[in-house]
Amino acid sequence: MDGFIVSPCRRHFTTDDATTYGARLVGAAYAVAVRTGLGDVPMRLLGHMALHAVDADAQPWSRLSVDERCAELGRDNDQAGRWAVERATKALVKAALITLLEGGNRSGAAKHALYVRPG
Repeated sequence: MDGFIVSPCRRHFTTDDATTYGARLVGAAYAVAVRTGLGDVPMRLLGHMALHAVDADAQPWSRLSVDERCAELGRDNDQAGRWAVERATKALVKAALITLLEGGNRSGAAKHALYVRPG
């Protein structure tokens, strides 16, 4: 497997692609959060989603489980943690920064399109 990286998003990239793995999107996510007045909890979730997307994608997306989203917000995967994730996700949708592409399976994994572009 020389020259390949397995990402947390379960996608395979060559080492040349690894330099574009979410780094610029995270910067863009912070910039858009400042412009939109996004709160710190939704911002943490957006930043984590951006980190798990690929800068070079025409439409960046992120697939995270409920466990991953709860952990990013510093919460356990219990009812309170899932509510925190739900509130943060709703804030991101309301700000038109993400949309749900796929979701609802038993693991709680959801795929979201990200609407933050590096400048």
